[in-house]
Amino acid sequence: MRRVNLFIKKGLLGLFFALASYQTLLGQSASAEPDSIVFKLDSLLQEYRNYSETEPVKAKASVEKLIELSSKHNRVIYEARGHYFLCYIFEAEGQNEAAVKEGKLAEQKIKEAKMDRGLSAVYNLLAIAYHNLGDNVSAMNHYVKCLDMAKEEDNRIEAGHAYGNIANLYIEQEQYERAKENLQRAYEAYQESNYPDGIVATLFTMANILKNQEDNHKARDYYEQIIDYSKKSNNLIQEANARINLGQLLLSEKKYKEALPVLKQTYQLLKKLGFVSDQALVLNDLGVACKNLGMTQQAIDYYNLALEIDKTESINDAVYINLSDLYAKQKSYKKAFDQLSKSYTLKDSLNSIEKDKHLAELQQKYETQLKEAQIKILEKEKSLQEAKLLQSESEVARQKQLRNAFIIGFVMVLITLILLRYFYVQRIKVQKQLASEKEENARHKINELIKDYRLDSIKKYNEGQQQERKRIAREIHDGLGSDLASLKMSFEHYMSKQNGNNALQKMLYTIQSIYKDLRSISHQLHPPAFSDHGFCDFLNQLLADKTNDGNIKMKALCFPEEEIDALSDRILAEVYRIIQELITNIIKHAEATNSEIQVTKHEDYVNIVVSDNGKGMPKEKNSGIGLRNIKERLEYLGGQIDIDSSGNGTTININIPLSLEATK
Repeated sequence: MRRVNLFIKKGLLGLFFALASYQTLLGQSASAEPDSIVFKLDSLLQEYRNYSETEPVKAKASVEKLIELSSKHNRVIYEARGHYFLCYIFEAEGQNEAAVKEGKLAEQKIKEAKMDRGLSAVYNLLAIAYHNLGDNVSAMNHYVKCLDMAKEEDNRIEAGHAYGNIANLYIEQEQYERAKENLQRAYEAYQESNYPDGIVATLFTMANILKNQEDNHKARDYYEQIIDYSKKSNNLIQEANARINLGQLLLSEKKYKEALPVLKQTYQLLKKLGFVSDQALVLNDLGVACKNLGMTQQAIDYYNLALEIDKTESINDAVYINLSDLYAKQKSYKKAFDQLSKSYTLKDSLNSIEKDKHLAELQQKYETQLKEAQIKILEKEKSLQEAKLLQSESEVARQKQLRNAFIIGFVMVLITLILLRYFYVQRIKVQKQLASEKEENARHKINELIKDYRLDSIKKYNEGQQQERKRIAREIHDGLGSDLASLKMSFEHYMSKQNGNNALQKMLYTIQSIYKDLRSISHQLHPPAFSDHGFCDFLNQLLADKTNDGNIKMKALCFPEEEIDALSDRILAEVYRIIQELITNIIKHAEATNSEIQVTKHEDYVNIVVSDNGKGMPKEKNSGIGLRNIKERLEYLGGQIDIDSSGNGTTININIPLSLEATK
């Protein structure tokens, strides 16, 4: 995961280098200083580029000189670059508070210079610094700012970086599904920009998430995609990294037969690259695979080769232990003893008593093996003498016994196999039936839990939305509304002492319009109780407010009006919100000139029909936020929606059950 984060930050730096070149070509400057100043500033930029990867102290000094000189000569663009690079350096050094300070200065200077690009990169780096400080809220806010600016700048690569970093936030919180959603967005952004490095970094992160979720099959698919991308771009390092991960994943799944060819290919690739320590790791993995496949000698050869090419303690300790185990299985206790001794020499942290005990056990096995070999030799010589004496007498009897034993044994084995086969088939049938029943029950329970969770989430969302609407409406009505009302009264009192000033009349009209608009917004956010005003009259007033510009005609029909007005405010509020959302969609998107809203109360449900003569809704387009909100609200209410856009215009038919009245 750290490898992906470093890669993304390098991408950000490269993008800002491109920005610097672009602005230099434009030649924007607030000063009329001679070209020698520009030459000095460009030289300092080049120094930073030369030292940024190898000598960070010199790189930092170059940036500080750049800021000082550009500030002195009022070269705001160069000053903005300097603060950005200094922000990058501080973040890389772990001085995140200083990085935030420099990032904000870079933002200020970019805005001051009115640069048309660069803010998205600054916001992305600021978000990384906030994240490192543990302030994930500020980090997320700046990622959102980065996405907004990237869209404005038409910078899909920067958007991909932001989505990738947002995914990292969710990964830390173990919200893997949200992380995968953002990684998918990053992947699409990189694909649109033809940015293979970003694509590969995204695929690596997605594979790591799937490994954490133990979805190894999909993780393997992603590693194979990385290998394909790396082959196309001839990036051998990326290919080797992906193959190492793929091989280790197969070993963790105990798929040793599949892992073996992958690890062999990886080893050859690492030899070509000359990565010695990685070669030793892969050779150790090859030894593990061969060991578990029963290929003992090949495993020993791989382990010994790993010891030859890498002398570091981290790999040798594991190899010595594995070799000792293999030699012990071959009953080569002397070699097992030697390998384990080497392991203990490296591994100082082992308890000396346990070490001596283990070594003594191997030594004892070795001595016992020698004694047993000597005894076997003596016994063999004795048995040869006895065999010669008894050979002639027992030959016929032995042949007969062997034949009878073979026949009886064959029959017994055959009967046993038949019985085992029968019981095994019966057991498999019972297990399959039980497994099928358990799976069906589990699926049913999961579906019920998902449904309950979704309904509960929608309910809480609607309740929270209603509370927020009430709060905003109250703030508008009691705060801005009261202030405007006082201003209106004071202004009217002042005008009563004037003599028909037209400018003052216009100002009064403006204040009255603002006051009216605020009251309208307040009522739309949180309308007063319908029982006090009548729902149908309130709906007609809403249509009048929405169509006062004359671009569209709307009318509402309520039947029976008295019964609709008598419904509870809870039902009417839901009906009002749905109609309000549909009217807004018609005005914004339908390009209609006429629209009709019908509200009909039936015995056990309320029917809403909204129609218009607009351009209709394209079938291939996904639902917008407004229509999605309506569907979620209806799901919570147990209602249904039907959309017909086959002819001219659109007709939306909605049924809301009155059973909600019983839960009031």
